[in-house]
Amino acid sequence: MDTHDPEIELTPGTTKSEIVCLLYENRGLGYRPSEIRDRLDLPRGTAPTTLGRLVDEGYVGKTNDGLYYALTERDDLGRYAAAREQTRRLFDETGTPEEPPESDVDLDEIESEVDELDDAAREQFDL
Repeated sequence: MDTHDPEIELTPGTTKSEIVCLLYENRGLGYRPSEIRDRLDLPRGTAPTTLGRLVDEGYVGKTNDGLYYALTERDDLGRYAAAREQTRRLFDETGTPEEPPESDVDLDEIESEVDELDDAAREQFDL
């Protein structure tokens, strides 16, 4: 039974969210702050500070020898990480909604062709 608040206070794209996702996508592994910093390309000092907050907030655990890990009882965070990964893969495959697919269509060329067709129609129908 999930005894945690179903509302997860993480914002996708933030350092907290990225660290949580890294740990929950790799359950069973422990990471040192330097490994997390390197994997996520974080500024120096950011990982230890954020990890401390995540431990205090009950999002991740910490071993006595300084390794941070996903908590087995936090299935809600595992689902959060999985959903974020699925969304990332979806947009990697289709492009983000803000980015139209690349096209080699020349709009000036199309406009010129439309003008030619208009002229041909006018000549044919004496418009």
